[in-house]
Amino acid sequence: MILVGVLTMLISYSCSNDFDLIEDWKDIPVVYGLLSRADTAHYIRVEKAFVDPSTSALQLAQIPDSLYYASIGVAIERVSTGEIYELDKVDGALEGYPRAEGIFANSPNYLYKFKLEDDEKLESGETYKLKLTRGDNKPEVTAETVIVGDMNVAAPLTTIKFEGGKSTNFRWNSSENALFFDLTLRLNYLENTQADPNTFLEKEIHWPLAKNIDKDADQDLGEYKLEDGDEFFRFIAIALQDAGNLTRDFKNLDVVVTAGDQNLFDYINIGQANTGITSAQEIPSYTNLSEGLGIFGSKNTSLKEGITLTTETEDSLRFGQYTKDLNFQ
Repeated sequence: MILVGVLTMLISYSCSNDFDLIEDWKDIPVVYGLLSRADTAHYIRVEKAFVDPSTSALQLAQIPDSLYYASIGVAIERVSTGEIYELDKVDGALEGYPRAEGIFANSPNYLYKFKLEDDEKLESGETYKLKLTRGDNKPEVTAETVIVGDMNVAAPLTTIKFEGGKSTNFRWNSSENALFFDLTLRLNYLENTQADPNTFLEKEIHWPLAKNIDKDADQDLGEYKLEDGDEFFRFIAIALQDAGNLTRDFKNLDVVVTAGDQNLFDYINIGQANTGITSAQEIPSYTNLSEGLGIFGSKNTSLKEGITLTTETEDSLRFGQYTKDLNFQ
């Protein structure tokens, strides 16, 4: 996932009474990078903050030269061994990561990339250090993160039951480096086409079940209880329109658990702090860089695929009050 920290920083400055819009220019790197054992390639976004007393920030945001360094060295060090990974500058759009339309120029979409050898992964529990070299005798910009380890979904095992008024439990084991979790269900189904009723296409919908779930630190596990099974059917009813002449067949669901480290936890929570209707005027900006703004952290994703519905749940999907018009067979 590639995000941008520049906008947050600009908003923060715009809300501060102390920020001088015509102060001397200063080089301020802005970084977003999350390392994950689940990834085969790793990307770091490195940009620079900008200010010009004579030009609107909205105009500057559309000029690529205002966003990116002309020359910068980006490297990752595995601290315990001293091994260095030099990152290459790439266009994210050519890597399958186009930048969304918006305030900032979306082309080119420069990122910095490194890829490990086949079957090699970042080591769980190891400390990795980001190093940015800008030249001109500027100090090196650094940040560290400890790699979040793998997780194991313990419940559900092979089947799952959703029943109105009854709870459904999810549980997973995790590493000590994970601090919080997001839980998503990926619902897989088949749907035929209007042109050929005998041709079925594979489709999926994603149900973001819960975010920022705290870990049970004593047992290194995460868990979540869905209080009412009818939420499953209500979600599907909202996500899918009435079938009309279409026929659908529910295949299975996948449990997706994403874990974040302390750095990511602080980035999210400090970014959300102080923004309610009773907040102070200034929005805090989190950074774990030695200089500049942004985050260098770690996350990991665990996927348990092919969980099937119980017979009772399948019957409710076909004939229940929320989904009876969706033509599940």
